[in-house]
Amino acid sequence: MAKKVNANEYVENFDSRKIHRAELVPFEPDEDNYIFISYSHKDSERVFEIIKQIYEAGYHVWYDEGIPLISNYRDVIAEHVGHCVHFMLFVSDNSLKSGFVKMEYQYAFDFADRNSYHLTVVNLPHTAELREDNPSLDMYQKQPWIESVSDNVGEIISRLDSLGIYKERKTRKAKKIQMKEGTAGYNNLLEKYEGTVINCEETPFAVVDFENTDYAKVFGSLASMLNDGFNIRNNPHEISDCKVYVAFLNSSNTNSEVWRYRIEEALCRKKDVLLVKTEKCELPFDLLGLSGIQALEILDENGWKKIKDTLNDKQCNCGKARHIKDLDLPGFDNVKIEGGYLLVRYTGNDTNVTVPQGITEIGDGAFRFCESLEQIKIPNSVTSIGKWAFYACISLKQINISDSVTSIGMSSFSNCTSLTQINIPDKVQYIGKWAFSYCPNLMIHTTKRSYAYRYAIKNDILTL
Repeated sequence: MAKKVNANEYVENFDSRKIHRAELVPFEPDEDNYIFISYSHKDSERVFEIIKQIYEAGYHVWYDEGIPLISNYRDVIAEHVGHCVHFMLFVSDNSLKSGFVKMEYQYAFDFADRNSYHLTVVNLPHTAELREDNPSLDMYQKQPWIESVSDNVGEIISRLDSLGIYKERKTRKAKKIQMKEGTAGYNNLLEKYEGTVINCEETPFAVVDFENTDYAKVFGSLASMLNDGFNIRNNPHEISDCKVYVAFLNSSNTNSEVWRYRIEEALCRKKDVLLVKTEKCELPFDLLGLSGIQALEILDENGWKKIKDTLNDKQCNCGKARHIKDLDLPGFDNVKIEGGYLLVRYTGNDTNVTVPQGITEIGDGAFRFCESLEQIKIPNSVTSIGKWAFYACISLKQINISDSVTSIGMSSFSNCTSLTQINIPDKVQYIGKWAFSYCPNLMIHTTKRSYAYRYAIKNDILTL
């Protein structure tokens, strides 16, 4: 058994401000004609100083404080790298060790190689000696479309000016903003339940933290716990106020910098931490010996019992069953919301699917990566289609959207590479960015007076 050590010693030099950088970030990320900023969150203080000045010089800037991580983080990053006008990498000891930065840079390198846009590498202080340990970075820098500069803001802006990167005609003032709920890891699915926190305001609560990819493994049991009176929330920005932090880990997020921050923050704030495996993976060895941390080797019936026992011990149960109701629809996980029912996730594998009557919203990522799906029918009870709802349904060929739908979310049909036609009614008044990106053969069926027609023309999509 690993030797128990004092968690306070482990986090003695841990700067919690680096986690809560999100509480006040320098400005709202731009969503068009933007420079993509790749950096390690451990370098936030210096990077934010630089990008704030770039922003105020009139350039559009996007950085990952704008990510709604109810979606897959990698999907959103790839989407934003693919649509940026310039990619800027901040190199430091921290970023060269970051798996996320490496992923972002590889995306950029691939896109740039195909689309001939430029990359700028900004060297933060004390990184020159790291080059010998990272020959791949030096190799990339030999490309003519990559240039290395110092962290001098004047030098960076000169580089952008020389490339003719888009910027506003007038300078603008950066305004600090509060981190939005729904970004940087906030997964709001549990709060879609009707009355999930009723009569529990005074009860200690637990933060349960899981990736959307683990939804099918954890959501049903967590919903059952809510019904049984457990006071659980899944907003990691509430770690400072919770009693217990439960992190569901898989092979993807085990060594994630973001998740590491959350675990360390919970320890720093003297919270009980429960690490739960949703699949076979190696938990961070250096964390396992810390006092205040419990680890479950596998998520099974006994594992759920352990979670409930821990939460009961910490009084995270208001003792009042809620009896949350949903529609009994096998294959269509749904929850009751104000005004109807939200389709949270389709769990079947049929090729032709009809969304059941009574569903009023198709939730974010509800059909994401349903690779067998070929045709989908949406009933007239549905009024909105969420972000990434049909993302990467690579076999989807056609879809009929009912006349009741008024809103289609961002990237909702992105990467549906087989999609050839979609009927969009005149009542649709909103279509999010990149709703049909990477659908090379798509033709939109709509009328010339509709919002969908104007959207199609603006985004160079064929119409009929």
